[in-house]
Amino acid sequence: MIKMTEANFEFVFNPELDEFGSWKHYETYGEDLSYISKLDDKYVWTVCEVDGNGYLVNGAVRVNRLYYVVCKEPCNLDDNSIQIKLWTEKELSV
Repeated sequence: MIKMTEANFEFVFNPELDEFGSWKHYETYGEDLSYISKLDDKYVWTVCEVDGNGYLVNGAVRVNRLYYVVCKEPCNLDDNSIQIKLWTEKELSV
């Protein structure tokens, strides 16, 4: 598994941004999920939580998912081969 920083992710893959300049979130249900399911997984990333720790992984992951992020640049690696730590349970409890 390849690990990278959020800054590297943003520079390399260019995620879509919302009106506030943050990553645009796509929900895991309804119209958002329908939209995500039509996209090539190379452009989709999933924010997941496992044991209180948040990660961003490439591809449309179905387990432990919180929301999806869509990028303008593709990731041509196998799904779930890049992992970016977003938070830990300890950091959230401070």
